[in-house]
Amino acid sequence: MKMSPEQRDEFLVDLVQGFRDEYLWPDKGRRIAEELAAQVQAGFYARQDGAEDFVALLNRELYLLSHDLHLSVSLHEDKEEPHSGSPRSVPTLARTGDNIVQLKLDSFPEPDESFRKRLQDVLDSIGSAAGLVIDLRDNAGGSDDCVNLLLGAFFAKRTHLATSHRWNSDPVELYADPLPCSASLSQTPLVVLTSRATFSAAEIFTQRLQDHGRAQVTGEGTSGAAHRTMTYRMCDIFLLHWPWEYSCHARSGQDLEGIGIRPDLPASYNAAPGLALAHLGENRDAALSLPQEDPPAEWVELLVQALNASREDGLREFVSRFGEHSAAPGLITSLQRFQRVWNIERNLALVACHHVDKHSERLFLRTPQATVLLRIGLAEGHIIELAYRPAGPGPRPLSVKTRHE
Repeated sequence: MKMSPEQRDEFLVDLVQGFRDEYLWPDKGRRIAEELAAQVQAGFYARQDGAEDFVALLNRELYLLSHDLHLSVSLHEDKEEPHSGSPRSVPTLARTGDNIVQLKLDSFPEPDESFRKRLQDVLDSIGSAAGLVIDLRDNAGGSDDCVNLLLGAFFAKRTHLATSHRWNSDPVELYADPLPCSASLSQTPLVVLTSRATFSAAEIFTQRLQDHGRAQVTGEGTSGAAHRTMTYRMCDIFLLHWPWEYSCHARSGQDLEGIGIRPDLPASYNAAPGLALAHLGENRDAALSLPQEDPPAEWVELLVQALNASREDGLREFVSRFGEHSAAPGLITSLQRFQRVWNIERNLALVACHHVDKHSERLFLRTPQATVLLRIGLAEGHIIELAYRPAGPGPRPLSVKTRHE
């Protein structure tokens, strides 16, 4: 996408002013404004004349200045969004032979009439289950209204969940109101599955159950992306995703941003479901003996090596072997941009890998600045697309051998 120097500079001026005047945390906003203005004055962004490179660099700096995983910039593209009358995430249900129900939610959509009906049908079908596993390992968030609606199913009476704080507004108290199915579901043993990819509203949902002692959390710790944002179109080509609300849990008083969920039973992405089912089935010893790490595939190790290699053709060799031919130029460009922004020192380490399915892998890579989530799309064993974003500070990396060339 084309970007003029005037558009870039105007946007930076507006961004600095926004931190000074309209950030949720005034003192922090003024500090960020000062540091960002100093970068602009020193010409830190003046060399960025490509929109994609500018946005990638700016997003890194915004994360390092704020440690807010929602605060970000993207590029506006005039593409008509396909319209669908169905919600973007429909809850799916499975039942084991010992009457343990698994409910999977990959997002929390706005609870329109269609979603409410589908959700109510799913909840009613759970009945008197011996246990319920709510799988949020792939849930990237969504609507707080949807979160609070679903939470009502697991409390027998109206329950104070959190206090919401919004810019330039008085605090608002948030509650879960019981649903018709709450009489039975409020008594059902409950496990929530999380992963490092569990994000935003999914983290809030988990916190509100965990801090009330209503659910056990199994899986990986989450990054702590808890602030709700609004999106503004700026200078025609930029989309600014700006935090406008945070909430503190009614019991702990904690804002999850930068803290995240800490599981009661730690488990890797692929081991978590088995651990939860074994635990609910009262076979805890067997549950704790399940493997806790998912070994990376060979191509994952080779990608880490290519990203750390000092030879300029290292990424090209990797893409020529594992990338889809038609997608190769875009893959190389994206990986090179990742190196320039996040891996200048060529010393990243693999923190975790998620084998989501045959079409998707997620890698969590620790760089000197942060842990970065690299989402990889696959088709017939070849990489066809990838995208990345910061994913928090990150824990100790896996022991994967890398070579520095």
